[in-house]
Amino acid sequence: MSNATLKLKKVRNEIGGTVFSLPYYVARDRGYFADEGIEIEFVKRNSNNRTPEISLIDDHRQVSSFGSHSLFEQGESILYRACEWGQVRRTYDRSCGGQVVAKRAAIASQAIVVRPDSPYNIPQDLANVPVGVNFHHGSHYIAIQILEGFLSKEEIEVVHIDGGGEGKRFNRFVALRDGLVNAVAVMEPWITVAEKLGYKIIAEAHYVGLEIGSPELDEETFAAII
Repeated sequence: MSNATLKLKKVRNEIGGTVFSLPYYVARDRGYFADEGIEIEFVKRNSNNRTPEISLIDDHRQVSSFGSHSLFEQGESILYRACEWGQVRRTYDRSCGGQVVAKRAAIASQAIVVRPDSPYNIPQDLANVPVGVNFHHGSHYIAIQILEGFLSKEEIEVVHIDGGGEGKRFNRFVALRDGLVNAVAVMEPWITVAEKLGYKIIAEAHYVGLEIGSPELDEETFAAII
């Protein structure tokens, strides 16, 4: 009996940006999930398209590791993926029993960027210079990872770019452009945008991501998904 005649098992999957979830989109569109007896429903956080007032926060304890409203923590999805060490932090902060179940398929990179007229040219120039990041997310940990090869722990400074809603990477680039901060860590497409506008790339590094599953996600279903 083909899967077309069977009732597919429905899995609600919290979806992020395309850079995180492209393999899932491809698998859905090509029918790979259906072939495994899985119906994937992508659920997205509500986005805010307005450009909010941007501010800086220097204390990571004031920022939730989940960012805005987490569908996963609210029980509205049973699987999601994001940046590696941010996911490790979220499993520590979890309230619904989420655990890391695998590395994600997509590899990403982030770069520390400065304005074209900046006096900074190499990582060592950023000693005691605040670098704009999104606390407890990929940019936070990759910025530290990049700089710790060149600076002492005491010389590394990161600051959270806050603007409310979604679009944190855009907020960081705007904060850099407008002089609110002198360096930021961003991922694509903002690395390419920065290069096209003549901004300087100080350093870049790659990192993986992690999948977090809820206790409802059984091993057999996850094996079928991946």
